Amino acid sequence: MFCSSLLRHTTWSLLAALLLALVAVIARKLFPLPVDGRVWWLAWLAGSLAAGLLAGCLWTIAHRPDQLDAAIEVDLRYGLQERVSSALTLSQTAQTTAMGRALVEDARQRVQRIDLRERFQPAWNWHPVLPVLAALATFLVGIALPDAKPDATAAAPATENTSQQVRRAMQELRQRLAARKQAADAKQYDEAEALRVKLEQTARGLERSDADRKKALVKLNNLSKEVADRRAELQGGQQLRDQLKQLTKSVPDGPADRIARALQSGDLQTALQELQQLSDRLRRDDLTAAERQQLARQLQQLATELNKSLGARQELIEKQQALQQKIDTLRQQGDLAAAGQLQQRLDQLQHQLDNLDTQNPALGRLESLARQLQNCEQALQNGDGRQSAQQLDQLAENLQQLQSQLENLETLDAMMTEIGDAKSAMSCSQCGGAGCTACRTAGAQDALANMPAEAAGNGMAAGTGSGTRPEAETATGGYRTRVGGNPRAGEAVRTGDAGGPNVAGTSRAVIQQEIASAVSDDPDPLAEQHLPRREREQTREYFELLRKGGGNDE
Repeated sequence: MFCSSLLRHTTWSLLAALLLALVAVIARKLFPLPVDGRVWWLAWLAGSLAAGLLAGCLWTIAHRPDQLDAAIEVDLRYGLQERVSSALTLSQTAQTTAMGRALVEDARQRVQRIDLRERFQPAWNWHPVLPVLAALATFLVGIALPDAKPDATAAAPATENTSQQVRRAMQELRQRLAARKQAADAKQYDEAEALRVKLEQTARGLERSDADRKKALVKLNNLSKEVADRRAELQGGQQLRDQLKQLTKSVPDGPADRIARALQSGDLQTALQELQQLSDRLRRDDLTAAERQQLARQLQQLATELNKSLGARQELIEKQQALQQKIDTLRQQGDLAAAGQLQQRLDQLQHQLDNLDTQNPALGRLESLARQLQNCEQALQNGDGRQSAQQLDQLAENLQQLQSQLENLETLDAMMTEIGDAKSAMSCSQCGGAGCTACRTAGAQDALANMPAEAAGNGMAAGTGSGTRPEAETATGGYRTRVGGNPRAGEAVRTGDAGGPNVAGTSRAVIQQEIASAVSDDPDPLAEQHLPRREREQTREYFELLRKGGGNDE
């Protein structure tokens, strides 16, 4: 029984292992792999044979029959009517009884008269032939079929000239980045330093490897995208500086005239120095009363000019404040219906304000500058020099952050240009990767193409512009709900009718309306029902009595 079980289990485990080896050998013939073909199929064939034999032995040992199973098999094959199995299952106490001794003796005599080799011969069939056929097929496929070869066009390494040009371009890029690091060490551009280090490491890796032009371009394009994304995040600082340049020259003369001129010219460093000097003079109380009045008028004028730059945002904020006052008044009067309608308009204004801040992130900082100027002017009017100096320090801190953003933006622009120069140098036939006027001009154009577009006008003036024009207002009262068919070739077959009524599905507009209704703090819709005049007056009197505490008398 053990031999039969071993033969059966080994047969199937060998067959499974050899079929897996056959699939692996065929895969090597179809697809190029970085392994020698002869070593591949020999290793798989030998490994599958060893694994199959080991698995068969372990399988047989795990499922080997015990004495009782063997006794039952003897009873079945020789028709002993369970004499042997019953004798084995008798306990020690049962074997000492007369019936037990008789049963054991009868089973012993029966077993002595039989020859186990007669009916326990190994059952030979065609199943053991299957592993032999699988091994033969694996062997024939391994030696007869040719191995797959890599595509010479796709897998060919870069030529020596191309590799040298790529290495020279990366060496030039790395040297320019190292020179920029030495020039920027004193200022510590933390925002751009991480990208510069990453770009320098990539250039050093490409310089030491034999990468072709295509792989180098892929890595440089990925880094260029990261730099462009970071530059887009800092774009608000440049917009704020451009808006500060729009300050008019109507600021009166006084202690802050140099600050105003520096802001108008975009020289934030000079503006910071003048702010620091003015703050020190306020702390030392070096300004006369006339100079304080002049400074207050100057700060008020600067705040007014900044508020003019806010434009639509300031108008939306004023409308919000006015609406909020009306809503509070109506709620105090008990007119919840009108308050709910105004609340919807207030939510719409807030949505417009959020969209405006998203489109122009510099507006929030511009408003902060205007508020700080107003606070400083108010402190001067109150005669508090120290408070005025503190407000000027906050203003200087805000401008210092803006200056840092602009410096980082300038560094990122230079990195974009250097990446573009390196990409052009790798393909330049004039300099061979060393860098020349032609490839640097092309690199600057490539860097400009990868940069996000600057904020432009509305595109309605004369001349050639850029960007999109304002959209014309169109009717938005309805939308198409019918989906056009997509006919295909072949005969259309009608299979039947769909059950149920024709019910319109939930549209996106309905879902958005429900979400907006849930978010806004509108009153109960029942409060918006129009009552007759007589009932409306009676209801108003009832709520007034409740508000005054006279409802208990009713």
